[in-house]
Amino acid sequence: MGSYMRWLILLSILLLLSCDPMAKSASSDSPPSQPAQLIVRNATIYTADKVRSIAAAMAIRDGRIVFVGSEANVEDYIGADSKIADLNGKLVLPGFFQRAKIRGSASRIDLFSGNSIEDYRLAVSRYIRENPEQQVIVGDGWNMQAFSAEPPHKGILDQINDLIPIILFSSDRSSIWTNSEGLAAAGIDNDSENPVNGFIEKNEHGIATGWLRGPGAVALIEALIPKDPDGDYRTDLLRIQALAASSGVTTLYESAVYLKDKEARSRYFDMLSDIDSMDIRVLSSVVVSPTFSEKDFSQLQQKISQISISDYKLSSVSFIEWLPKKLQMRIAEKVPDAESGTLKAVTALAQRAHSYQLPLQILVSGKEGTNKAWKVLGDLASAGFGTEMRNAIVNAYLEGETALEGISQAHSVAFVQPENIFALQNHSDSSKAKKRLDKRLKRDNKYLPLGVSLLSSDLTQVNGLVSPLVVIHRGVNHHIPIFDLVEAFTINAAYAGNMEKETGSIEKGKWADFIVLDRNIFKSTAVQQTEARIIKTFYKGRLVFDRKSEKNKSFNN
Repeated sequence: MGSYMRWLILLSILLLLSCDPMAKSASSDSPPSQPAQLIVRNATIYTADKVRSIAAAMAIRDGRIVFVGSEANVEDYIGADSKIADLNGKLVLPGFFQRAKIRGSASRIDLFSGNSIEDYRLAVSRYIRENPEQQVIVGDGWNMQAFSAEPPHKGILDQINDLIPIILFSSDRSSIWTNSEGLAAAGIDNDSENPVNGFIEKNEHGIATGWLRGPGAVALIEALIPKDPDGDYRTDLLRIQALAASSGVTTLYESAVYLKDKEARSRYFDMLSDIDSMDIRVLSSVVVSPTFSEKDFSQLQQKISQISISDYKLSSVSFIEWLPKKLQMRIAEKVPDAESGTLKAVTALAQRAHSYQLPLQILVSGKEGTNKAWKVLGDLASAGFGTEMRNAIVNAYLEGETALEGISQAHSVAFVQPENIFALQNHSDSSKAKKRLDKRLKRDNKYLPLGVSLLSSDLTQVNGLVSPLVVIHRGVNHHIPIFDLVEAFTINAAYAGNMEKETGSIEKGKWADFIVLDRNIFKSTAVQQTEARIIKTFYKGRLVFDRKSEKNKSFNN
């Protein structure tokens, strides 16, 4: 009997061990059968996982993460041919997501990598020299820090060329720096008054300087930019992926792509079929109307199936008919009949899209459009449609913090203008705003729910890309927790595209999309955060941007 009891106790212990999650964890960390190709060590890795873990090292094989953890445990993954990246304690973040318009982007100058007025001057001069046929010169990415001695002035650009408009957007697209011809072409002179929501900067003598701030003023100059210049989509893609990599963006949401007919759709997808590989992931969305039939969806799916490149995905379809006509015309050549965009028709469109595994993105502007979109998504959820589709409202207007909770409950996603989120915190009574923030953080441990992303949803944006780091810094100045801001451009944005199992955080099994910064923004002052720079960007474990080599390349040019 005693022997029987001893065997029973031993059997019980073995059964308990087999169910012990810690025992399973230990066995799963056994040495790998193959060494990693890339080892990242001596780093501060913010993983953006559910518990916001911080790791010191990771191992990568075949583009995917095979280990995240301590310095000691990563040793097991090092082989004779493993490349070692010692980061000397630098901060590593998951690769950013961002929205941008790809078509026509090759006709613009990349200023993001510049750090001085001289860098900008050289970049503009080189572009004009290499593109003599351009009648309007457009660029993106200058930083106000480069103008510490004096503000942007038309005279600097006039010295380069004063015969054609030169239009340069700031990195956050809140300002434009232009030359004398740009001012003249827009009808702006010394007597021009400030537009609504904008400022035309003038010197002490009342002379317009060529610096325009605010959306109202930016729109005056932006109207000069030709709409979607015809060009090779592949060239546009190469340009935008280089621009994205320098901004730490590894996944790009392509803004609503308007393809007016079957022939246009064929040309678009045929161009994609000719691309072998990319250094960025593109999640695209094609504009459709309520008249888009089952046959149209079937033909669209057939075209998608012919694309072999894994870095491109048609992730959704977009409905734009609840936008103001002026905004619709920025996307489409023709404004559809308003009667076709009824709630019933849009709901039916979403259901047809879902039958082909395509979520619906509803582009809106203002409170009325947002409410109509919520009605459609709410009806879909109630009827059991779209709970896994990640339907989205682009440019959603959130009135009050209760809207943040509603997004999660509706099984939907909201691409929100950063200013809208910041405004929720800019309450007239700052003490009440702080109490609301503290209450949300105490309850949920985060301010922005998973369904909220701050990816640029600026419908007036013609081309270009807003740097996520710029938005993160602005959000910190509005007292939004920096961890939430980072996640709005990483795991939250991945969730929006149903990609959270593949990327968006640094976890075992996911693609090795990550960036290296020159400082730890979580421990930096506000001033230091504005000076933070992306020094390396990795996509699927490949180095696709290195600031040091870019500087050398710029110097040689």
